Amino acid sequence: MKIKRTAKWMEKLTMKELKHLAETSGNGKITIKALKANRVLQGAPQGEEGCWDCMLIARKIGLEK
Repeated sequence: MKIKRTAKWMEKLTMKELKHLAETSGNGKITIKALKANRVLQGAPQGEEGCWDCMLIARKIGLEK
């Protein structure tokens, strides 16, 4: 899978993190919308942790504290 860093927020992430986002999103596209939806499915708004990698990525790009 070839991944291009096209958005400004993608420059903050490593290739391993981008690959993780592509694998966990339903359609294989790397978007903030897909990451937010994934975090909701994991229970993040209710205080549950969910996937550690996704949590660290969300913190890294400023979506969560």
